Amino acid sequence: MEIKEIQISGFGKWSHQLFSVEQTFHLFCGANESGKSTLYQFIRTMLFGFSRKRVNQRNFEPKDSSLFGGKMVLEHEVYGKVIIERFKSVQNGKATLYLADGQMGDEALLKKLLFPLTEALFDEIFSFRPEDLFQVQGLQEEKLQELLVAIGLTGSKKIMSLRNQYNQETQNLYKPNGKNPVINQKIQEYQVLQETIRQKESQEKEYQTLLSTIKQVEETQTFIQEERKICTQKNRILAEKIQKWPLYEEWLEKKQVVRHQPVGLVSTKIQQLEQAYQEEQYLSQEERRLIEAETHSEKPMSTSYLFYRQHEEACQALLAQQPKVTEALSKKRIYEKQQNEQVELTQTLAHQYQWPERWHPDLMIEPKDIGLMEQIMVEQEQIQQQKQQHEEKVAEIGQQVQQLEYEVQQLEQEQNQHRLIDSPVFVAIGAGGGLLAIGLYSLVMHVFMLLILGVLLFIGGGYAFYGSKKQKQRDKELKAKWQQKLGEMDWMKAQEEKAKIDYQKVEKSAQFNQQKLAAINRRYQVNLNGENNWQVVLAQRSRWQHAWQVIQDLTAQTESCQRILEQYRENVAFLAEWLPITTLDDAQLLEQVQKFIQEKMREHLTMSEHQTALQVTQSLKNIQNRRKELSASLQQLLKEAGLRQISQIPEFLQNSQSSLKMRERMHTLEILLTPVFDLAKVEEKAEVRYNHEEELRKQEILRQDFEGNLQQLQALYYQKQQMEQDGSLTQLYQKQEMLKNELERHVQRWEKSKLSETFIQEIFEQLSTQKFELLLKQVSEYFAYFTLGEYNKCLFEKEQVEVERKDGQRFLLKDLSTGTRNQLYLAFRLGFIRMHLQECRFPVIIDDGWVHYDQKRKQAFFDVLVGLSQETQVICFSSDKEIVQYTQKHHFCLTEL
Repeated sequence: MEIKEIQISGFGKWSHQLFSVEQTFHLFCGANESGKSTLYQFIRTMLFGFSRKRVNQRNFEPKDSSLFGGKMVLEHEVYGKVIIERFKSVQNGKATLYLADGQMGDEALLKKLLFPLTEALFDEIFSFRPEDLFQVQGLQEEKLQELLVAIGLTGSKKIMSLRNQYNQETQNLYKPNGKNPVINQKIQEYQVLQETIRQKESQEKEYQTLLSTIKQVEETQTFIQEERKICTQKNRILAEKIQKWPLYEEWLEKKQVVRHQPVGLVSTKIQQLEQAYQEEQYLSQEERRLIEAETHSEKPMSTSYLFYRQHEEACQALLAQQPKVTEALSKKRIYEKQQNEQVELTQTLAHQYQWPERWHPDLMIEPKDIGLMEQIMVEQEQIQQQKQQHEEKVAEIGQQVQQLEYEVQQLEQEQNQHRLIDSPVFVAIGAGGGLLAIGLYSLVMHVFMLLILGVLLFIGGGYAFYGSKKQKQRDKELKAKWQQKLGEMDWMKAQEEKAKIDYQKVEKSAQFNQQKLAAINRRYQVNLNGENNWQVVLAQRSRWQHAWQVIQDLTAQTESCQRILEQYRENVAFLAEWLPITTLDDAQLLEQVQKFIQEKMREHLTMSEHQTALQVTQSLKNIQNRRKELSASLQQLLKEAGLRQISQIPEFLQNSQSSLKMRERMHTLEILLTPVFDLAKVEEKAEVRYNHEEELRKQEILRQDFEGNLQQLQALYYQKQQMEQDGSLTQLYQKQEMLKNELERHVQRWEKSKLSETFIQEIFEQLSTQKFELLLKQVSEYFAYFTLGEYNKCLFEKEQVEVERKDGQRFLLKDLSTGTRNQLYLAFRLGFIRMHLQECRFPVIIDDGWVHYDQKRKQAFFDVLVGLSQETQVICFSSDKEIVQYTQKHHFCLTEL
């Protein structure tokens, strides 16, 4: 898009002023207060509208009586020449567009024309003002880093803001080690309540089993009730179908008849058609009479020429149809080729995935069912993981139970051994008996042995007393350890039983999912299962469906082209005496018809030199013109009647009356049948009766199941009521449910915020890795050129922008001079523009963007702008004399203000 002309009616100091922009590089120069900034603001206002009045904002309303606003002429790649007109006092300052084809547009069309250019993108990227550089000079290191990254990822400022907002919200809701956040408090409260309930439930294990059974029966009862509703609705519709079947058969018969009949007209238009036909017959007779009179007054003519003169109007109409028919023939060949390619694709996919060879609308998978299939497959994968986890958990608990049983057995054996072997009394008695035997043996040897025996018996008695006390202490410790292991073993067995129940629930969910998946496979014939890659299958199925839709569209387009060609053959049929129409293909027929008519036209020019009966000729022309006017006026009536030629009118008039009555009867039948039948497809009576009988049998089975489940559920409710007489556990459950719901609401808020934060962070990182690397390469080239090779590379490492000098040393932004930082800032913006020229080719507007540059760097910046103007329009406003000299030296457009 380029700006070609600026027409100011009244804006600031400018009044009734016209500026032309003739080249892609244009400089508006002038001293301070010459109106450069005013002209820049006018361009911005024409594109994006008048700014709201603010206290410190400059007011550009004209002081005289001129209208506030003006016009601006653009050259757009798609719309061509576009004129934007905007006045403050007209339509509340909204724009009016005038397009090259004479059409007009409004503000919505202007936004569409400028897309993706927005007011924010214009201010941040495509316009340069001294205020931007002053803003950069006052920024700290951290803020400047964010500014440069935001330029490189234009459109990501809102992403960064949203990321911080969601992060703050998640911190307020939950912290891993926090105490004050809401979720942390609710979790602690919920854990205390769970412990209380767990203690209560340990006394009422039977109650938990009862609740699980009730839940299962309730789910089954709900499912049966829904199935009964569906079955009842189907039975009602099928019964009505059987009742109204004679009316349906009558409608089918009339549909077959009406399909081959032309559409009728109202009585007034039938009368107009009849009158016009009578007039046409009269004119046709007059034309033949005058042609015969003209023939006798001229020199002898060939039979083919006489035929041409009689059908001259029809021949000229054939010539006029030549471009349209030629285009239809070309499109038909293209459509047939594309259709063959799509058919080959559908056959390949159908063979690969065992899908039907032929297409039917019932095979089109609805979006909600696609989502259901994806949900089922994801749940199936999760269920398989849960099954594996439960199996591992059951196995692990079983091993722990075996280990505990072994440890309990070892403790029992150890306790028995210590009671027998380590008994102090047993040791003392054994020792005393042995010494007594030795003493008696030695009594005859020495009397002193009696004294030794007494001492030993005293020591043995003391040891026996001490050993008995120690054995009691050891038995007490072993008993406590044995009881502890028995308690652990009981708890582990309870956990093992609970894990088995959980596994059965998961197995039941897996079976239910398999049933739903089988129903979808039967309905759409997808052949989706857990063994194949379901994501690939669904993607290929979407591709297969799209291919069939394309085939249908191409078939319709091919048939449309074929109808044009067939209509042309019908129109050419009157030339069958002079051309071999039936043996020629469409292309040859076009060529031969054109050749025949052109030859007769040349013969007519030769014969017209010898005409003598001018009056007859003039009358003939008047009659022919009148027939032509009448034919033109009849076209709309013929089109509404479904006729192609005037000769079909008599037969149409005869059939209109009977057709009208038949259509009225069909309309009445459709009103009666539409609530019951799908009139878009044909149904079979035997199939309807069979379906009705099947649904009745199914309804009876469901009724029996419902009543049986209801009796079971009532018995379970009574048993539950008896177990809840004290009410304490019920109150705890109610409190737990309320607290759980409250906690879930907070967790859902936290998950939503956390997911949004993660998603935005991934988007930001993806943009950083994809777009920012390409941008840095372009920025490095511009920055090296601006600094005359002093700096040759711009880098982004550790989330910071760095520059590398030609000697390899790197600098942070805070270490650069003011001028160098400005040059880096401009390099970023120009780099963004250069990288996005394919999708954002908009004028670049610069208002004194080189204020702090020396002569060499001004020349470098000017050269970059000149190179950029080869790809997009560049408009500069400056009071710098050197820039003016550069512009004049290179013979670019310059306007002095």
